[in-house]
Amino acid sequence: APLSRTARRMSLFLKMRGVIFLAGVASVLGAASASSAALASSIGNSGIDCSLLAPAYCLADLGCTLQGDVCRADPSIKPELNCTKMQSGSSGAVQDVESAMIDALKGLKDLSKTVGSSTAEAIEKFVDVQKEWDSCMEGYNKSLLFYSNQAAVLDSLQSQLIELEQNCTSTSAPPGCGKLVEDMELQVLEQNATSAKAWIVCTLMQQKLLLAESKIRTGNDEIAKTTTLAQKAYADAATMISDSTKAKQDALNFWNVIKDACIHAAPVFDIPTPSNQSAYTSFTHQTHHSSSIADTSSDIAASPSFPPTSVNPPLSSLSSSSSPYSSSSSRRRLSLTRLRRKIRNMSSNVK
Repeated sequence: APLSRTARRMSLFLKMRGVIFLAGVASVLGAASASSAALASSIGNSGIDCSLLAPAYCLADLGCTLQGDVCRADPSIKPELNCTKMQSGSSGAVQDVESAMIDALKGLKDLSKTVGSSTAEAIEKFVDVQKEWDSCMEGYNKSLLFYSNQAAVLDSLQSQLIELEQNCTSTSAPPGCGKLVEDMELQVLEQNATSAKAWIVCTLMQQKLLLAESKIRTGNDEIAKTTTLAQKAYADAATMISDSTKAKQDALNFWNVIKDACIHAAPVFDIPTPSNQSAYTSFTHQTHHSSSIADTSSDIAASPSFPPTSVNPPLSSLSSSSSPYSSSSSRRRLSLTRLRRKIRNMSSNVK
C-alpha cells in the first residue's frame, strides 16, 4: 500500500510537470506568433518596415498607413516603389530639417545676445541704485549721529539753565544772577536751533534713503523679471532645439529606410572554392583551346613588358646563372596565371 501511494504521487507529479511544460511551450509559441504577427503588420507590400517611420513620413506610396501615432503597414495598398522619387524626397527632407536646425541655432545665438544684453543692463542699473542706497545710508547715519550729539548738548544746556534758575531764586543767590540766566537762555536757544537744523537734515536723509530703498526694490523686480524671461526664452529655445533634433532624426530614419530599400547591394564575385573547383576547371579546359584566348595568351607572353614587376617568381626558380624572367617555363607559368585571371573575369561576366 505505501508503494502504491508513492507511485500515485509520482504519477501525479509527472502529470503536473507535463502540464507545466506544455503551458510553457504554448506561451513561447504564442509569443512567437504574436511577434510574427507584429512583424507582419509592420512590413508593407513594398517591403518597407513601416514601424521605423515617423508619422510625418508614414506614406501610402510606401504601403504604410497611420494608426493613431504609430505607422503600420496597410495590406490593401500595393504600391510600386518609385525609388527616384523617394530618394529625392528623403534627401530633400533631411536638407529641410537640417536648415531648420541651423536657423534654430542661429536664433538661439541671437537670443543669447539679446537676453545677455537686457540682463546686463538690468544688473548695471541695480548696481547704480545700490550705490545710491549705500550713499544715502551713510549720509543718514552721519546725520543721525550729528543730531544725537547736538541734542545731547541741548539737554546739557537746558539742565544747566534749570540749575542756574534754581540758584538764582534762593536766598544766597550769586551776584549778577540775572545776567547769567539771560546768557544761558541765549545758548539754549542757539543750540535748539542747531539741533532743529540737524533734525531737518536727518529727516531729509531719511527720505532719500527711503527713495533709494524703493529703487532697490524696483531693481530687484527688474532683475527677477529679466531672469524669468531669460529662463523662459532659454527653455523655449531648448525645446525648439530638441524638436529640431528629433525632426532631423526622423528624416534620417526615413532616408535610411528608402536607401536600404532602393540601393542594391554590391555585386558578389565568385572565387573558386573546393565546392565549385571542378566546374571551374572544366570551364577553363573548354575555353583554353579557344583561338581568341590563345592569341591573347601569346600576345601577353610576347609583350616586352611581361611579366609585371608585381609578380614574384617562385623561390625554387631563382638561380645565380640566369634570371627567372628569362626562362621559358617561368614565362609560361606567369602567362597562365594572367590567362586564368582573364578567364575568371569572363566567367563572372557570363554568370
